[in-house]
Amino acid sequence: MFGGVVIAALAPTTILIVAGEASGDLHGGNLAREILALRHHIRISGVGGSQMKKAGVCLLQSVDDMAVVGISEVLFHWHVIRQTFRTLAQFIKTEHPDLVILIDYPDFNLRLAKIAKKEGIKVLYYISPQIWAWRSWRIKTIVRNVDTMLVVLPFERAFYEKSGLDVRFIGHPLVDSVEPKFNKDDAYSQFKIDPGRPVIGILPGSRHGEIRHILPQMMGAVKKIVQNRPDTQFVMALAPTIHYAEIEPYLLELKDSAQIHCLKDCTYDIIHLSDLVLVCSGTATLEIALLNTPMILVYRVSPLSYILGKLLIRVPSIGLVNLVAGKKIVPELVQYRANPKEIASLAEKILENSQKQKIMREELVKVRQKLGSAGSSKRAATIALEMLDR
Repeated sequence: MFGGVVIAALAPTTILIVAGEASGDLHGGNLAREILALRHHIRISGVGGSQMKKAGVCLLQSVDDMAVVGISEVLFHWHVIRQTFRTLAQFIKTEHPDLVILIDYPDFNLRLAKIAKKEGIKVLYYISPQIWAWRSWRIKTIVRNVDTMLVVLPFERAFYEKSGLDVRFIGHPLVDSVEPKFNKDDAYSQFKIDPGRPVIGILPGSRHGEIRHILPQMMGAVKKIVQNRPDTQFVMALAPTIHYAEIEPYLLELKDSAQIHCLKDCTYDIIHLSDLVLVCSGTATLEIALLNTPMILVYRVSPLSYILGKLLIRVPSIGLVNLVAGKKIVPELVQYRANPKEIASLAEKILENSQKQKIMREELVKVRQKLGSAGSSKRAATIALEMLDR
């Protein structure tokens, strides 16, 4: 009460952040942390995982059930995805956040952007949808419903500038976050790895469909590698969205022929101590590049998803690391070539050829340089706050 007038308490500034998979959760967590460091009274809600929760985001839905890959795989998870969309749409209409930040996950997030825009809410898109690879016509939807696009890959800026959209290249947030917890000697000791024997890291993906289609091929390759190189050690990095029970049957099949250390929450240490990494396509290829470790990209989806992808995708490589490099510096084994025999054969050739490893490492250094300087998440947070103040 002041001078006979009731002063209503100002509602706290609210931001909604929506990520649909593990990599988006990582970037969303770093972004939320930077926003709250700059302006601690802001309330942030969203969809994400452990990283966003740790950063102080109030989760409306876990990312675990949304992390699927391939057109046919999405159909099997449609109920959960649809229900999550309805929850968020209702949140936007009733809570009316001051800013909506959408992280990649375009089929879901572009529809959400339309609802936010209709409600008069500012929309910041962080981590561009890969419309430069397929369905480029969606640029019209983006221009209509997104206020600012933050891109993290150097070639994306020119693509959006042609449309007149407000676009900023802020560098890749992984440059800030990719750092092992241990030095190499401590990591060998921590994970009980013999530094005198070769180590192959295994990153089978963060989506359930990737585990189902790709991990069996990787495990088959492990069996073949052990037959020819019995001194090889294997360490698997388990993504936050994947539970151990999901991969346990594959490990049990190999228990008599190979021992695989399966670890969670130490992906960067596993990459750092590995001589070679078998990796599913995606953001992980950039994480491995930043740690300068040779890799083989392995990718496989359902036959239907593969056929549709072949018809629609218009890029020379499926690996982000190769797209950033502008040429194929990392070998890609895709679909029917992603089989145990070819994976094992290529892995052995790379392990046996120090010159191949040296050349790949030199090219990976160039990729790191193209990804921009440190401070990407802070730059994104600054732009988000500028949008709030407009």
